[in-house]
Amino acid sequence: MVDDEKFPFFKTTSLNAVVENPEANFKFWKEGQAYSKSLCSDFFRRISLAKAHREHAKKQTNIIGGLVTAGMGFASSSAEAVGATGMAFSGAGSGFDAYDSTYLVTPDLGLLEALVKAVQSKKSSEVTPAHLMHLSDAINHLNDFVYPCTFTGMQALLDNSLNKKISDFPTHAPFNP
Repeated sequence: MVDDEKFPFFKTTSLNAVVENPEANFKFWKEGQAYSKSLCSDFFRRISLAKAHREHAKKQTNIIGGLVTAGMGFASSSAEAVGATGMAFSGAGSGFDAYDSTYLVTPDLGLLEALVKAVQSKKSSEVTPAHLMHLSDAINHLNDFVYPCTFTGMQALLDNSLNKKISDFPTHAPFNP
């Protein structure tokens, strides 16, 4: 039998059957939200710091590439050698851009974080103890709350925002596909 004091989320009867316990489930929901928010904030803090380091490295790579190719020109190096060196440094700069676009490191990282928090806040305001009769209800709502702060969830938010902007774009000519 489960100890009701140690595990209030699994309140039991003498038959060891789980019963409805919305108050404890709501507490579980609130604690899960707090944990999820801290993980999400930490994710954005870390990705912002990583973005700053990558931008610095990219700028340093561009500066060094410019100095090296200029030095090669002053040293009368062959055009092929100068071109190959420039191409190598340019490729490194493009690699930084490709990484950022692949891993959602956008120039608008702050806007993305605000969008995630807005969606989570809306979800938080919609859930009441009456929605959380069983522990599985709380877990399902927590999954919905966590989703916007996953890579897939952020991509979906970006896609939905872009689709909304496109569909809300005013036009003077009707478009009937």
